[in-house]
Amino acid sequence: MTLTPPPTPIPANHRWLFPYMKARFSAEGQTFQEGFNCWTMTAHIYKNVLGIELPLYDTIPLADMLKVRDTIDDQKSIMTWSPIPIGEEQGFDVALMKSVARVQGKLKSVLGHVGLITEPGKLIHIDPQLGVVHGSFRTIMRSGSADRRLENRVVEIYRHEALI
Repeated sequence: MTLTPPPTPIPANHRWLFPYMKARFSAEGQTFQEGFNCWTMTAHIYKNVLGIELPLYDTIPLADMLKVRDTIDDQKSIMTWSPIPIGEEQGFDVALMKSVARVQGKLKSVLGHVGLITEPGKLIHIDPQLGVVHGSFRTIMRSGSADRRLENRVVEIYRHEALI
């Protein structure tokens, strides 16, 4: 039996990614056992890989993604996060992404999803339908099939003050 390599190989210096690639999605989860949402996975990586504690915002239901964006905006105002031009990102920067949410009964594209930059041009994020996805901003691949094109989903990138 021949094993097929993942569509986006993970470099040796990114071994911290391996356990996250098997994580499952959970709207309220904060651990591997519970699963993660996009922010709790980012916070878990920051804590366990970088030793940086990020607030978990347990009061924000995942369905209310606009509050996630507002919370990040609040954090920016106290200089925890600095905006980084797309193209100058580095590992562990946080990408603010568009997502689809139901707003007043209609599906709309809103800012309120996050992904974590793993290296310039690549990120990891967790999706309710697909689970954890890692790859290029242009086309993220999972299990050999295209997820969604991300070139228009990544809107802003931020770097935590501890990484500057």
